[in-house]
Amino acid sequence: MGSKKYKGVPCVYCTEAPSVGPDHVFARQFFLPQHRDRLPIVPACRACNGHKSTLEHYAAAVFPFGGRHRAALANLEEMVPKRLERNAPLRSRIREGMHQVLLRQPSGLVVPAGVVPIEFEPIEELFGLIARGLLWYHFRTLLRDDDLVTVQALNGELERFYEENFFAPLPRPPLTQKLGDDTVVYQGFQTSDCPQGSVWRIRLYGGLQLASSAGGDDSIASTIGVITGPASFEGGRGGDLGSTST
Repeated sequence: MGSKKYKGVPCVYCTEAPSVGPDHVFARQFFLPQHRDRLPIVPACRACNGHKSTLEHYAAAVFPFGGRHRAALANLEEMVPKRLERNAPLRSRIREGMHQVLLRQPSGLVVPAGVVPIEFEPIEELFGLIARGLLWYHFRTLLRDDDLVTVQALNGELERFYEENFFAPLPRPPLTQKLGDDTVVYQGFQTSDCPQGSVWRIRLYGGLQLASSAGGDDSIASTIGVITGPASFEGGRGGDLGSTST
């Protein structure tokens, strides 16, 4: 696929500046080198590409601690140390914030777990950009200035809400993609009455166990949900992402 296709067209992230080249919707650094084929690519401007890269570096450094997919151990041992070597402040925050807690699983079972704290703001922003990229990659649709993007950690209650209100009523199965030996798995669809309307369920690293800093019976989430579209289509906001368990 020639790079000219991704130059001089609107950036899919800001929709204003002209793109300077392709950007991987899911960063290559999320995947082991042998799992980087056929990743979704979209046009991006220089500023958005650089900003998204910063968010991706943070996510790729903290998320592998909670990985549960086949390549989880290899990713954690081979990729993460190199990233943290280049980011001493982040390495210190992770080391100082790691601790043991008791987490209540969706089944009700309480189990001990090692916890790595994560910051919700950069993760929320990153997955909002990912949803914009997926909307263009699959449906060639750009969001408008007044459209909203809602990012949620789908705990038990929200997981059921997404399934019962968005995915179960679909007349046909949703778009489903698996990337990099199941390093990333996502489902999504575009609404029929509004091109900017879409709903996504995204699982990284086999389904990270994301624990809300607020705790509670439904504090565990393993999927990120994203809703795009006009304000009338927005779902309720999920709980903060407080940590990922190891």
